[in-house]
Amino acid sequence: MIINMIVAIITVKLKNVGGPDDFAELDEPLYALSFVWLFFSGAGWLSIDGLLRQFVNKAISRDKSSITSSERFVRAR
Repeated sequence: MIINMIVAIITVKLKNVGGPDDFAELDEPLYALSFVWLFFSGAGWLSIDGLLRQFVNKAISRDKSSITSSERFVRAR
């Protein structure tokens, strides 16, 4: 996808660019940089797997706390 974006920038948008100021006003290079950043860093907590990981970790910790409290109840008897 990044290759398609670079080709689109070069073939279409750079024809109208007169200098660095015009290039800085383009949206497409910002999108391309966002894709590169996302490729190397990953989505993290914004991704679906990040949200699922948080949900599963909360469920596991909740289960562990309920197991330890029930074990304490059984051992106290």
